[in-house]
Amino acid sequence: MILGRMRLSHRFTLVFSLIVLAMTGVLFVAMDRYFRGTLTSNAEHRASGMGQALATVSLPHLLRYDYLTVQQVVDGVVDGQEVLYAIVLDKEGKVAGYSGQRDRQGFHLDDAATRSSLAAEAPNLRNLDWNDGEHDVRVVEAVFPVRPPGETVRWGTVRLGLSLETVSHQLWVTRVLLAVIGLAGVFAATLASLLLARRITQPLRRLVEATERLESGEWDPEFRVDTGDEIGDLARKFSRAASSLEEQTRRLRQAKEELTALNSTLEDKVEQRTAELHSSNEKYRLLVEGSLDAFCLLDGEQFVFVNPAFLEIFGRDEEEVSIGLGWDQILHPNFLGQARARFEALEAGAPPFEEEWVGVSKQGRIIDLEVRGRWVPYEGREVVELVLVDVTQKKTLIQQIVQNERMRAMGEMTAMVAHHFNNILAIIHGRAQLVQRKVQDPRLAESLEVIQSSVLKAGEMVRHLQDYFGEQFDLRFVEVDVNALLEDVVFYQERVWRSSRPREAPPIEVHMELDAIPPVRGAGPLLRDAFGRILVNAVEAMPMGGDVYVRSKANATHVTVEIEDKGTGMDAETLSRAFDPFFSTKGSASRGLGLSASLGIMQRHEGRISLKSEPAEGTSVSIVLPIEARVSRIVPFGRAPVAADAAATPPSGSASPSAPGAAETGSTPSLG
Repeated sequence: MILGRMRLSHRFTLVFSLIVLAMTGVLFVAMDRYFRGTLTSNAEHRASGMGQALATVSLPHLLRYDYLTVQQVVDGVVDGQEVLYAIVLDKEGKVAGYSGQRDRQGFHLDDAATRSSLAAEAPNLRNLDWNDGEHDVRVVEAVFPVRPPGETVRWGTVRLGLSLETVSHQLWVTRVLLAVIGLAGVFAATLASLLLARRITQPLRRLVEATERLESGEWDPEFRVDTGDEIGDLARKFSRAASSLEEQTRRLRQAKEELTALNSTLEDKVEQRTAELHSSNEKYRLLVEGSLDAFCLLDGEQFVFVNPAFLEIFGRDEEEVSIGLGWDQILHPNFLGQARARFEALEAGAPPFEEEWVGVSKQGRIIDLEVRGRWVPYEGREVVELVLVDVTQKKTLIQQIVQNERMRAMGEMTAMVAHHFNNILAIIHGRAQLVQRKVQDPRLAESLEVIQSSVLKAGEMVRHLQDYFGEQFDLRFVEVDVNALLEDVVFYQERVWRSSRPREAPPIEVHMELDAIPPVRGAGPLLRDAFGRILVNAVEAMPMGGDVYVRSKANATHVTVEIEDKGTGMDAETLSRAFDPFFSTKGSASRGLGLSASLGIMQRHEGRISLKSEPAEGTSVSIVLPIEARVSRIVPFGRAPVAADAAATPPSGSASPSAPGAAETGSTPSLG
């Protein structure tokens, strides 16, 4: 930024000087490295030569153990300035001669440098710090093993230290000289750049002044700049361009006047068109935002626009969309492949589609959807437009109608069959009793008792069917204490299953969590029967023992009873047939009328019953009864109110009579 505000001549001078300075710096570094390497190499060669000479001179004295002469030799080598020390060690590693320190003769030196020297098998050089008694000095040390020619026996070791201070001083002098030469070069280059910049910028300054006059309307057609180079050519071309520009300006002024005349008419048309477009956009916005159906635009994997209905249906908020909500987050996993195939087909040019998919809200609610999709332009690119219609309630109502019609037809058929079947059973039972009175054969009498017992069981089954489909005697509705009823049922059932289960069977504990609730109007015997059937299912669902929870609570209009076990639970297929009559997972051991009969009882009380279950996690049965019933007598099933909750389809892992879901059969353990 600072360089951009400087004049051209100053910038030219500055840049040229910086280039020269950089080149001088590079040259300085290169020369410094060269001289430093040369001086250091010379010092190393000198140390190596002196060390080798000392080893040669010391060899005969070491062979004769003449350590006095060795000491004189090392003292003569050291000058105190360049050669700082010389040490000769004998074959045992003891000091044979130590410059300036005769008292160390015959002793071992225990330092890292000495140990390293004794371990060296060949001559070597190394740099280290040497303390001369006052301060540390950087030296190059030559280490030479002392051996007689042609022998491998080592008779000693020579260490000679050569100071590098002289090298450092010579290097400093060289650096100062190079710096002076470099600064002189930079000064000369700066002076030359100033002269060259003036030669270039003066003609350019005249061009600038001519441009300013042209801008103010004072153009001089006789303007000339004669430099004999490219700048002169530029000035001549500028003069011709300025004359042409003046002519074009005159023409543009004339064209501007004509455009001004047309502008007022065009502005009126633009305002009118803008108003129409705004009105159209406003209508489209109101249509999309006010729609009860979800409307969205999909760009690749994420939504770029959704309307309020989309957010409400899928339980999302605008922040989730803004940070990137993917289409795979609103669809059921089973439909992801189908959706991806449709989107790819649209991108390839396929026509719009209309299908039924299943979505999932943020809270996990399953949503049945009618989906219409097409390829549309949006902000300069192509996106997928989706219209999603929530048909969950519609499908629920259809299922309720089909279920009620099915149950009504079964009720009519059951009533007719039960009537005739009871007559037949009565005849069989009566005849068996008459024959039994006259028979003396014990085995035949036993067979007649089996016939009568089977007739009674068949009659009980007919009674269960009549209970479910409404063919039963009337009972008056009275106020019923649900908590007391639950306590009685649990008290009775506990004694039944404790006496019937093997003594070594795992224990089953029932936990009562009963809130203070108001009484309901209903038939106590029927409610007791329904609660008992459900409790038996819960117990039989836990062959390995466990806990059963019986809860009650109430709000302003309804009482809710929940019976939950921690048994085997049910899979989705079993769950979907929970309320089907005669369906059982225990085979011939159960009639499969437990839940279906309980459903009939709850329907006659204007109540509803629903299930939630997962395999290996247990089952929860929820019963909702109104505090004030709208009827005073139990009515046949064909006129009973619908028990299912029409507000929404039960979520995955649950079932109600109107929407196939979780399972329970008569007294099947797996339907606990």
